[in-house]
Amino acid sequence: MTIPRSIAVAENYLLLAITRSMKPSLLSPAPPPTPPDVATNTLRNCAQNFRTLTTQWKTHFGIDLSSLPSWSDFDEFRDLRHILIHRLGSWQPGIDRPHPKLATRLRRVASNPDAYRGEVPIRPAELQEAIDVVLALVTDADTRLP
Repeated sequence: MTIPRSIAVAENYLLLAITRSMKPSLLSPAPPPTPPDVATNTLRNCAQNFRTLTTQWKTHFGIDLSSLPSWSDFDEFRDLRHILIHRLGSWQPGIDRPHPKLATRLRRVASNPDAYRGEVPIRPAELQEAIDVVLALVTDADTRLP
């Protein structure tokens, strides 16, 4: 579970950074506005949907996160995180979205990744790799903030 937690660090950083910019009062101990205003609803949507969060970064900051050098590796780890948490580490290609790097990973254990059903292989070094990717993404995103 440490790989998913390391990925969550980056996701949380991205959410809190945009919240600090758009509506910092949401991070204070004071209750949020009732009923929620537009910014609060937007940020709540960002908290629920990562694609919405990345779109908001592009809209609000003008930063396309997918253009960051570490994005491809981060995206792979996000897909791996999804499988580890929501599929208990088991690959189900009928319901999991295909990802080219995950297909490469599955080729290590199956001659036909499209027909493979089972545990996604994880190397011992991947926790450190995930941490390195998270640090690179956070650092790069942070340096681009206005």
